[in-house]
Amino acid sequence: MELTRKLEQRARQTGKSSAPDPAVTRKTVPALPAMEVIHPAALEPAFAVADGFHRADWEFISRWIEANAAPPDHEAAWTEAALLWLTKLRDDLGGDYFILPASQTLVLCDLPVYEPGDPNELSYSLAEVFVKLLSERGEGPAFRSFIEHAHQDDAGQGAAMDCLSADLGGIAGTFLGRGDWRPRRSAMVACWKQAGWA
Repeated sequence: MELTRKLEQRARQTGKSSAPDPAVTRKTVPALPAMEVIHPAALEPAFAVADGFHRADWEFISRWIEANAAPPDHEAAWTEAALLWLTKLRDDLGGDYFILPASQTLVLCDLPVYEPGDPNELSYSLAEVFVKLLSERGEGPAFRSFIEHAHQDDAGQGAAMDCLSADLGGIAGTFLGRGDWRPRRSAMVACWKQAGWA
């Protein structure tokens, strides 16, 4: 509850209203960025279905990007390739899956898209800020290693310590202020049990 209160306070300080906008519905999904560097048809050979889901041949994609995209466009090309793959996964999963683009990441989820003022909006905003703070702690390979090794069992704390030499509680404190923000395994397990996940 303390986290929600702090995020709502931050939203008020930045001028964002916590009252829902009646013009925005739960199905409002941000528009996906247009493909400006890659050519989806040219990358079709990089995708194959295995066990019902599209898999990407990242080596093929890497060769295509090296051969067809100007070096300054490589980062955008990789983002577009990831977006193309997530679009295929979204279609494989069916249902109400969404791709939510943020400044440093793409998220594929089935959670309802938020309304302004909804606690989910605060969660998405916090996640975006947190990913930005984490990416600033570990450039390139260190951040990728953190992403690859983070695990829900400890909310990524072990991976943060091993890959970024940083404590998640300390990183959260740079945004949320003083407090004990370190993930607590016992509290997480209790929430999982209450939700029927453990």
